[in-house]
Amino acid sequence: MSIITIQCRLVASESTRRQLWELMAGKNTPLVNELLALVSQLLSVVQP
Repeated sequence: MSIITIQCRLVASESTRRQLWELMAGKNTPLVNELLALVSQLLSVVQP
């Protein structure tokens, strides 16, 4: 599997950057929380 990293720069006002940050955090936080819970469960099974 290859990994490709894409980098970009957002030039926008502070209020626009804040709105975008809040949108991304709201969409990604549940996914990150679920992944952390799954990793925790897997680690508890692997390590007695």
